[in-house]
Amino acid sequence: MSFGSHEGRLLEVFSHFGMIQKESSSDPEEALINVVLTTPKQRLLKDIAQLTEAFLAMQSLSPAETVNYLSFVTGSLFELVSHPDQDVRMAADEGINQIIKLADIQLVQHVIYEIFIEIKRSLHARSLSSALRKFSACINKIDPKKRR
Repeated sequence: MSFGSHEGRLLEVFSHFGMIQKESSSDPEEALINVVLTTPKQRLLKDIAQLTEAFLAMQSLSPAETVNYLSFVTGSLFELVSHPDQDVRMAADEGINQIIKLADIQLVQHVIYEIFIEIKRSLHARSLSSALRKFSACINKIDPKKRR
């Protein structure tokens, strides 16, 4: 599959989550929370899988262009980590784990930065604890000379 087809899959999930709108009357995070809470569990699980798979496929094809989508993908997944349903939380957490585990060398710094941003934002206790665990798991990917 081409980069464009994976990008289309990502945009489809973003539009389903209400992140792509012609006119946004409310805060994007608030819109995402409202959509996620009203979406059926099976649809959310499918969207999480599609989001993760499309992002990882895009990363393998063109890491430089994939960085543009990283903040949207990680933000969505961290928001889903605090979902009331346990299956959705586990799927979102696994999606974040896959992105961290398979992060290309060019993408590692950006992934760590997005996790740090999530720690600073810390909207929910579950997303904060997940971000802290992910950050501690990523710390070994940072060059020891740069860890000051």
